Amino acid sequence: MKRALFLVAAAGLGSLLGACGGAGPYSRDGGVTRLATRVVDWNPTHADVGRVAAVADRGSDVVVFADGAATVMESGAVSLVDRSVPKWTSAATIPAADGGVPWIVGLDDRGHVRRLRARAGFEDVSARWGLENARIIGAVGLGGRGAAFLFDGGVAVANGDGKVVRLGGIPMTMIGGGGGVGAALSNGDVVRVDPASLATKTFALNGAIATAVDDAGHLYAATPDAVYAENDKGELALRFRATLGAIHGLVASKGRVWFAEGPELGAIEGGHVVATTGAKLPPGGRLFSSTTGDVWIVDGGILTRFARDASGAGTSVPGQPTTPSHQGPPSTLSPEDAWRAQIQPVFARVCAGCHLPGGTAGIDLSTSAAWNKRKADVKERVLDTRDMPPKGHPLGDADLAAIRAWLAH
Repeated sequence: MKRALFLVAAAGLGSLLGACGGAGPYSRDGGVTRLATRVVDWNPTHADVGRVAAVADRGSDVVVFADGAATVMESGAVSLVDRSVPKWTSAATIPAADGGVPWIVGLDDRGHVRRLRARAGFEDVSARWGLENARIIGAVGLGGRGAAFLFDGGVAVANGDGKVVRLGGIPMTMIGGGGGVGAALSNGDVVRVDPASLATKTFALNGAIATAVDDAGHLYAATPDAVYAENDKGELALRFRATLGAIHGLVASKGRVWFAEGPELGAIEGGHVVATTGAKLPPGGRLFSSTTGDVWIVDGGILTRFARDASGAGTSVPGQPTTPSHQGPPSTLSPEDAWRAQIQPVFARVCAGCHLPGGTAGIDLSTSAAWNKRKADVKERVLDTRDMPPKGHPLGDADLAAIRAWLAH
């Protein structure tokens, strides 16, 4: 299959981006507004998940991959600890090879792709894409049913029709994808890949360290000094210049692209750049995307989850992970955010034992949709008659207050 290769010269890219010296309109000194975040209490039961290497999620399902174990959590409660793989290297949520619900997959240290199967264990699925003999070091969804896999010899692209094509001839490291587009790094430059035609376009961005693609198929890239985004002309343009430390992460997460700048977080959403003040990130933290729009950070085996704080209450500090703050009127939170902030921690601590899928109660309350459907029942049984939860599972005053606040949303 023919592949077209288009090269944007480094000199041309430099003139395209304009003068990069100084702070200018692309830094915290101009053109960037304040980003309020909060630390999400993703582990309200304080389960020991080990030294974390990677994480992936699918809605309220979270899998924490650590040395010696993969911990599966449903709405904050541990549902499985799998010790079949001694070491994990990375993780992602990708389209299912069978066209079903997206798969949470982990990559083991032998380069095999293993998917979480029915929340019951992990299955080696490398052969689904003809990659059983390859050492895979990265996986990403491309949007729709497409997926891409980075291995020692190149990139394999699965466009969702059952065919997998290996793209060779260009040494690649790190991949990203979304909106029907793939991207990779090659010798410090950025390569955009069309999964359908396998046409590639290379942007000479000397020293690129990360790349990402948003849900609309727009390409992003980062160097230690700056973040760039693809504009309407298909060119990479400067969007943010670092002033507080090196850029050390870039991921796309449902509607926004997150980046880490020294001790701070930044995001590009709706064409606007926002950044935190006082986040106190670890300088070497590794970012992981989330299907919810949040961002995960792994540093020194410790996992922290940040969410955009719609209330504008401010930035929480990773060293002080608590139940997320709820300052501001309830109307400032989306229904999903309100449930996650006010109800999910209570559910994980008090309700999950009976109300997970397949639980003894026979009623699945592990999602915001399930709670919203039963709002009237929750009010009657939890607040009015007080016959739920059953004896032995008491709700504290703070729990009842959180439920009242959620019902008023």
